[in-house]
Amino acid sequence: MGTAAVALSGCAALSVLTQAQNFAEVKDQVDALSTTTTMPTSGFAVYEGNTVIGADYGSNDNVVLLGDAELTATFTSTGGTMVGTLDNFSGLVLTDAQRTQVENGNVPDDIISAAKSASGDVAITGGVIAGSAVAANSSGTVRMDGSDFAVSGNLMGEFRGTDAAAVQLTEGATFNMTRDGVNPTTGSTIEVDAVQ
Repeated sequence: MGTAAVALSGCAALSVLTQAQNFAEVKDQVDALSTTTTMPTSGFAVYEGNTVIGADYGSNDNVVLLGDAELTATFTSTGGTMVGTLDNFSGLVLTDAQRTQVENGNVPDDIISAAKSASGDVAITGGVIAGSAVAANSSGTVRMDGSDFAVSGNLMGEFRGTDAAAVQLTEGATFNMTRDGVNPTTGSTIEVDAVQ
C-alpha cells in the first residue's frame, strides 16, 4: 500500500494493516512448528503475538477484529495453567466479496482504508495445560463503530516447537462473538498465535 493511501486513510488503516501483516508472520512461524513433544515441567513463559476474531452477521456483514495477544503459561510436573489478554484492537466490516478476497490473501487498499478503530480487551482465563494441549476460557467486550462485540466461550489449542516455544489457540464449541447482543448467522472464529 502506498504512503498516500496510508496518509489518507488514517491511523486505523495503518494499524489494521500492520496487525494483519504481524498476524500473518507469526501464524506462518507457529504453523511451521510441530506439536511440542517434551513440555517444560516447571517455571513460566510469556508468549506475545496476535489474534484475529471473526463473525458473519448476514449478507455483506462480516466483522473482523485484529489485535495483540499476550499469554502467560505456568508449567508444572502435571501440566500447568495459562492466562492472558487480547487487546489493542482494530477492525473491518467486509462485504462477502471482500471477505473472499481476504481469505484468498488479497487485501486491496479499499479494504484497508475502511478500517475502524476499536477499544476494549478480551481476557483469557482458566487455562489448563495437559500434555501439549491447552484449553481456556475467553471473556470481554470490544467496542467498534458504535457497537459492542462481546466475546465469550472456550478456546482449544496446543503448544508447538521445542520446549513449548509457541502456542496456538482456536475456537472451541462454545466460542461466540455477539454484536449488541445479537448472535452471528454462521458462528464465530478466533485464532491466537504467539511465541516466546
